[in-house]
Amino acid sequence: MGVLPLQEIDSRRVSLDPVLDLIRKPILVVLNVVEWLRRLPGAAVASRVVPWLAAGLFVGAAAVLTAYMSEHSPQRVSLADLAAHNVSASQTWFIVSGDLHEEQALPDNYRYTLSDQSRPDAYLIVSSTHPWPVGHTTVSGRISGYLPPMPPGEPWYASMRADEELAIERPPPWAAMLLALFGVVLLAGRRSTYPMFVATPVGRARRANGSLGVVVHPDPDRPGIGVQQGALDLRDAGDAPTLRTNDGRTVPVRVHSRLTSLRVGELQTVTSREPVIRLLSASGDVYVGFRSRDERDAVAATLQFGV
Repeated sequence: MGVLPLQEIDSRRVSLDPVLDLIRKPILVVLNVVEWLRRLPGAAVASRVVPWLAAGLFVGAAAVLTAYMSEHSPQRVSLADLAAHNVSASQTWFIVSGDLHEEQALPDNYRYTLSDQSRPDAYLIVSSTHPWPVGHTTVSGRISGYLPPMPPGEPWYASMRADEELAIERPPPWAAMLLALFGVVLLAGRRSTYPMFVATPVGRARRANGSLGVVVHPDPDRPGIGVQQGALDLRDAGDAPTLRTNDGRTVPVRVHSRLTSLRVGELQTVTSREPVIRLLSASGDVYVGFRSRDERDAVAATLQFGV
């Protein structure tokens, strides 16, 4: 049977775009909801209290987390951890699994030994006022005093007073985490933009020439507001290209000065993508949208390199 020859993986063909698109999708959904809330009556007034509301959520998260950390709870460990002292020095309440063997069965006085095959030289002496199921099981209780050190060449053991019923591990502090998450979402949503700009690399393209119909997004903080048609004039080779909008404005497009540059990417929504160039200048940024990525890349290459 033949063996297929190994082939080198071309890194240029390996694209993370599908994974990134999958990650961005829920973010775009959240940003879409935030943008819808911004358009509700009174949203501008409500946005002024967002920082205070976020601060309140963070304070609440800190208070809930402090209360969570101050509450005593059992710690699930293995017998090997106990024997190796891989536990907190202040922790005395444990949940341990192993093989439970009955040693004594008197009314209100039961005694067992708990062992573990992974650590045959260690065991727990478990005392209880009620019977526990023998065999492989889980026991919870408190180890009185301190954990003795491992004696050289001798079995390790400690004494545990079993609980009346098996203790349950405390779940993570979900309330504190949710409060903090809501605070972060509020602050991030306040500064977010929708549609969301995503930078993309410039592909190979020929030099653009002539007057191109474009879509102008004059507000970079809210690209979906005030959108209008325009024209990008690249006909005069000796002069700077100009951007004309339907309201009569004419903006020179310079990208080689100290205060001007451009970024190439897409304005993405939940359902669409628009190839754009973001023109950066001291007087204010603006997004210029194109009909296709090829047209955008051609304009970007012309503006940057004059190709």
